[in-house]
Amino acid sequence: MPSTPLESLYKRVGPTLFARAQRALNDDEKAQALVQQVVIELSKLGNLTDEEALKLGRDLLKKQLEKRGTALDSLGPGND
Repeated sequence: MPSTPLESLYKRVGPTLFARAQRALNDDEKAQALVQQVVIELSKLGNLTDEEALKLGRDLLKKQLEKRGTALDSLGPGND
């Protein structure tokens, strides 16, 4: 069965975003839930390239972590 655009987006950017979230939260379940939320938000933005989706995803992830009182520390774009 072909994957949906949401599933495709998740497969493309989810692992990178999960790695970042997991390092910040040190909790796989919370990281997974956060990444799912971020990918859903990204999917609402339409057709994004992987580069655009990762950049926006990192930004959304950072904002969500800041709302939770968790910082990404020095995790820059090259530290995935």
